[in-house]
Amino acid sequence: MNLGINIERKNDISIIHLIGDVYVNTINILFEVIEAQTKRRTKILALNCSRLSSIDPNSLALLKKYISSKLMKVVAINVSPKVQKIMKANDFDENIEILTSKIFESEFIKKAKKTRKLPQKTENPILSLLPGNILFK
Repeated sequence: MNLGINIERKNDISIIHLIGDVYVNTINILFEVIEAQTKRRTKILALNCSRLSSIDPNSLALLKKYISSKLMKVVAINVSPKVQKIMKANDFDENIEILTSKIFESEFIKKAKKTRKLPQKTENPILSLLPGNILFK
């Protein structure tokens, strides 16, 4: 049960790439990453689930509650059918759109590029959680 997180920033959009599994024992790492993006004045938070293997319903409920307290738009992209089934069964898609990467790119990324005023650097730290260890690469 490992969770890896890769953060990508494009203007006021933060894309959190989830790698591995999200369970109750790893959800707090995701909360810390989301909180850090909130402090960076993120307007749109995308959870890229293309490499998310699984998420348990309890973690999903905690994530849904945590995200609902944030003042930003949240979308989930590239969600596998297995994970999407879990999300829909737990009403995760009530307030959070589930999109393909193509739709996300056209609706959010391209619009952000048009409104961009100053160039911004893209950060790309990788945060991995192994049992008992937090590694920054």
